[in-house]
Amino acid sequence: MSEITVTVYTSAARINLCLSVKIVRVKVMYFFLINVSFAQTKNGRDTKNICHRVTQARKIIGPLNGVWWSKNITRNRKKMIHNSMVKSVLIYGAETWSLYEDDRRRINVTEMDALRRSARISKLDRKTNEYIRGKMDVQDMILDDITRKQLI
Repeated sequence: MSEITVTVYTSAARINLCLSVKIVRVKVMYFFLINVSFAQTKNGRDTKNICHRVTQARKIIGPLNGVWWSKNITRNRKKMIHNSMVKSVLIYGAETWSLYEDDRRRINVTEMDALRRSARISKLDRKTNEYIRGKMDVQDMILDDITRKQLI
């Protein structure tokens, strides 16, 4: 049984993952979400806060590249990792965001980056987002979850 060990370092977390074909064990050394509150700009945009969340999510996506591209880990397991590590960090504090089109694009690109890697599809393959969501069996986008959290 092959085992993959990945250590993720971010400014807020150190997470050790030991993954094997049949078992996924997540050992959290310490993990907490820091809501860095940025004041809204004069025009009422939350772009700094959203960019911070996207950066934190990308810091988690990058070191997990070996997990995303692994053939030994099932898609369901990858979706669980995506939901628990990437999605939770990305949408933390989203209830108060005022989203504009460029903010929506940033969030969507980050989500699709993780899903594309999980589906083992390169950007050079030029597959659509709908194709990748279908392959990963993901119906809702993160933007839908944000809208639900905002009760809009």
